[in-house]
Amino acid sequence: MANVIIFEARMQGFKINSFKLTQLSSLQLFQLMRYGTMFLNSVLMGNFLHTVNDVSAYETLFLYGSTFYTFWLSGINNTLFPLRATHGKKIYYNAFILLCVFSLISGLAMMGYATTDHTLPNQCLLQRYAYYTILNAVTYITEYILILEHQYLHVLIYAAIIFFLQIICNIVPTLLNFDLFFVVDSLLVLSLAKLIYMGFILKRFSSAIFDKILMLKVLKKSGPVILSLFFSGTIDFSNGFMIRHYLGALDFARYRAGAREFPLFLIMTNTLSNVLSGQIAAYNLKDQLDEGLTKLKEKTAYLIQYLFPISVILLILSKSIFTMLYFNKPEFVDGYKVFNVLLLLLVSRFLFPQTVLLGLHKNKYLAYTSILELAFIIIFAFILIRPFGILGVAFATLIGCYIEKTILLYFCKSEGISLRLYLPIKQWGFYSVILWLVYLTVFFVQR
Repeated sequence: MANVIIFEARMQGFKINSFKLTQLSSLQLFQLMRYGTMFLNSVLMGNFLHTVNDVSAYETLFLYGSTFYTFWLSGINNTLFPLRATHGKKIYYNAFILLCVFSLISGLAMMGYATTDHTLPNQCLLQRYAYYTILNAVTYITEYILILEHQYLHVLIYAAIIFFLQIICNIVPTLLNFDLFFVVDSLLVLSLAKLIYMGFILKRFSSAIFDKILMLKVLKKSGPVILSLFFSGTIDFSNGFMIRHYLGALDFARYRAGAREFPLFLIMTNTLSNVLSGQIAAYNLKDQLDEGLTKLKEKTAYLIQYLFPISVILLILSKSIFTMLYFNKPEFVDGYKVFNVLLLLLVSRFLFPQTVLLGLHKNKYLAYTSILELAFIIIFAFILIRPFGILGVAFATLIGCYIEKTILLYFCKSEGISLRLYLPIKQWGFYSVILWLVYLTVFFVQR
């Protein structure tokens, strides 16, 4: 490991054909590998697990796992960007303590829930998975520390290793006809290795200084974001529960096959939002907010010209792609219809009022809107699930997300910040119309 660190230290400013690794690009590449691995694992397990019930159990496992820990994990880790600049390296140790506390609470809550939800395919399996999440969740601080300390090449090497091992832990036991308990146990061993490595990273880049005031500040800053992400995460949870209850295991597995935004879109927009929120905060402190908003507008315009055309191509080819991916489980191919609906989320993903509000430390607005978003999605899902099945649930999610961004735009406007200051409106509007027209064309042609 020492050799890797020395090599990386010599490679600061590392370029590949004029592509320079930066804080933003390294975080985007890390998240691309992370979500790409999750997507690949889902496809592989969907094909090679023997029964629909096994696939349903596997998808339920990771759906419930992410529901119980993603909201607080992302909320705390994302606050590291603005707080690292003002509080130095001691922020890492105190954030780690908070992650440990939240991880234990969430794991115990998951174990308790497993004993009460009788719609779960395998309650004992979810309890076992809770042990894995307790250990694994806290290790996600590792990549944030490495990125904030400008160890860009280091974090990509780390990502390549752990995500490759994650695929191995999922697929090898499945191919050898072991049950899902063995898959979870394999992941548990991997999480222990990640935990040990995280200890080395903390020792190198932080110091064990307990700061109660700083910890409370982290909670104060991350609290509204955590609450917002909690309600956003509950969307997948409630959708999954509703589909299993009303439509059954096959439709749940089919829905989960398609109910994933294309990883590239989610990663590029989310990481841009995370990094730029910190930069906008820094510009605002220097009374240069307009410069920060202009930077967000420029980066948004750059992404729009690439991601929208990719989404149009995916809409046209999605049925063929799903037919190829689920070669061993043709009953899951209809998941492409859900995938197509979620591609339309890209329209709202390129609206970044939440980035501006986070940069202005107006985090409370995110909590308010996430509650309304969840309420609208549940209402529309309940209305649409019976006549339209899993497609109705997908559209309910789309409607809720559009409403949420509209409300956030209003809050941003109330702070005196016009949409034109941070969004290339004409470019975004043109591509949004094209995307919807292509979706409607594909929908009616493939009916």
